[in-house]
Amino acid sequence: MRRLILTDPLLRAALRALRGAPEAALALSVGVARLALDREDLLVRSFRPIPWPPPADLRPEEAVLLRWGAGDLPGPEPPGRALWILEREPIGPPRLHGLDGLAVIGPGMPLWPEPPAPEPSARWVRTRGALGEAAWRRLATARYGVIGCGRTGSLLAEALAAAGARALILVDPDRLEPGNLGEMISLPEGAIGRPKAEVLAEALRERFPWAAPEPLPVSAAARPALHALRTCDLLIATVDRDAARLAVGVLAALYLKPLLDIGAGVGLPGVRPRAGAEARLILPGDGCLLCWGGLAEPRHAGEALARAREVETPSAPRAGSLRSLNMAIVGLALRLWEELLTCELPASRWLRLVWIGGTPVLQEMAPAPRPDCPLCARRGAGDAALSALPAWLPTLLKS
Repeated sequence: MRRLILTDPLLRAALRALRGAPEAALALSVGVARLALDREDLLVRSFRPIPWPPPADLRPEEAVLLRWGAGDLPGPEPPGRALWILEREPIGPPRLHGLDGLAVIGPGMPLWPEPPAPEPSARWVRTRGALGEAAWRRLATARYGVIGCGRTGSLLAEALAAAGARALILVDPDRLEPGNLGEMISLPEGAIGRPKAEVLAEALRERFPWAAPEPLPVSAAARPALHALRTCDLLIATVDRDAARLAVGVLAALYLKPLLDIGAGVGLPGVRPRAGAEARLILPGDGCLLCWGGLAEPRHAGEALARAREVETPSAPRAGSLRSLNMAIVGLALRLWEELLTCELPASRWLRLVWIGGTPVLQEMAPAPRPDCPLCARRGAGDAALSALPAWLPTLLKS
């Protein structure tokens, strides 16, 4: 199976280019994500106009051609290439030659062919009525990567499963401690000492029989996690370590994945505001994690990621946490995802929730423009960039 993945802004730019020259075509430069022996994603990085019929000297990485209102490729199809034909008045699914599917990363998260619809059930009748059938089906059939299975991560995974989500990959290297039981979803005290990801997966399977969570009790920077998370439709970072957050941000950029980054906490005595939380839904066509707020300690995070493992951070006073605060930001974060699926949210969004004088204040944050972002320069580069990560990671630390 071979799918084509591209961002909504790039697709819109390509359509404008084709409308301006309907007799020409576009060569799409792609990165590759080989997900299995018989499955790969082609990640569109850029495009350029070319004449039609296409010239014989196309670049090796230009594996896809985009054409407006054309028939088949002239003559035999070149090995490894594919053609996506746009009709002037499209009816039904797109015409794809040499491709088995197409996904657009943006409002609605369109996907062709659509995945099999979940079995009809009265269980989600009100959710389906609120979101619409198409958006709910996309929510239920998407594959989620939840990185961090503590307070916020467990609440978010529970909310997704309760809404009908089936496939969740749960990544966390830590083991369950007594202090986790008070804020996470209900977990047995006898599970203390076991990997958080495994305990959470068991709890979700018991409560939601339709869900199939896959626990990965390793760091997000470890190879098994990096390879498994490439298959997800949405990456969700609910971590308190910048190395893991950076690993997820790098994956999101390299593989054109939406990233939902969530954090919450209660500050140390004397720090104002004391309670706060943030949710960043970052679409790869709008930038990356470094563009949208960055990291608290990028150099330390990069050094840990370069070693492909978490490292102990210097001891420091730990801030507290409140389940009420975690629930508040999880609800806001999930609403961002739902708004994207219903096409109400057109682009990335960064929300900050703080309590000032006992009053909740919701702030919409704006990222500083970064036209020279070194991570965005590798957007869509896929497996090749991930394999070469140690070589180019230092450029991120200098930015």
